[in-house]
Amino acid sequence: ALEELESIRAGELDESYVERTREVQRSEFEEALRENEFWLENIEALHRADREFEELLDYPDLIDELTVEALVETAEAYLSPEEYVQVTLLPVGEPPAQPEMEPGELPE
Repeated sequence: ALEELESIRAGELDESYVERTREVQRSEFEEALRENEFWLENIEALHRADREFEELLDYPDLIDELTVEALVETAEAYLSPEEYVQVTLLPVGEPPAQPEMEPGELPE
């Protein structure tokens, strides 16, 4: 996963992938427009955020602005390889034994 993020940061992102993403976003938006739940949730969210209703209808323009260059720029700005958190999901059950440590001592 980190290798993939680094390749995006390096600009190694195929335009066909971005175009496919735009197509999926457009399709999902057009489908959502036919659902009452979509309208209810978005109108409520816009109202709470004190934003204009028209912003919702501008979403297709935002989709069109999705480019390889925009994704690379965003990845460079927000996906630093030095600043990430690695998380391990353990199965439900008894928690693993914790080593005994002195106050102020950090785990290895």
